[in-house]
Amino acid sequence: MNKKIKFRSDYTFPLTIIFCGSTLILPVLISRYSMTTFGILWEICCTFIILMAVWKFEHFEISEDILTKVNFGGLYRKDLNLRYIIKYKKKVTDMNHFRNPFNIIKLFCRDEKYFKFRTIKIYTTNNSTMVINEKNMYSEDFKKLQHIIKTYQKQYGKRQHKMLLEND
Repeated sequence: MNKKIKFRSDYTFPLTIIFCGSTLILPVLISRYSMTTFGILWEICCTFIILMAVWKFEHFEISEDILTKVNFGGLYRKDLNLRYIIKYKKKVTDMNHFRNPFNIIKLFCRDEKYFKFRTIKIYTTNNSTMVINEKNMYSEDFKKLQHIIKTYQKQYGKRQHKMLLEND
């Protein structure tokens, strides 16, 4: 594969978390409690929540058999060579209201993919893994990426698995 494919990112989930973290930190910042021990601990916790949401601003691209995951506004990059895939696991997570009654995103979005989403974990021969979550990208792009991973795994995975068994 010689062409470059970029997958569209969905920022609804991280923006919701940033909004909630900012809403929680704002009253403490403007109150007289901001310099107390409780206020400082509250601000640290809310800042940590906001940073975790900024970490979820991620996008994926494939260029010449290399799947690249970029987080934190481009400060963190992880490359994975698709030719070295041994296996991948699909997992469906159901976070509906009965399992998680405090799901805040339900207030802002009604899309089903935020409550019942798929996750792919890719394993390669050099012991690196990558986790791809449907919540952070559009469902159509997730399906395309899943198809590409499946194609590479069928094409190269069995060969890589045989080579590993022969080396042991």
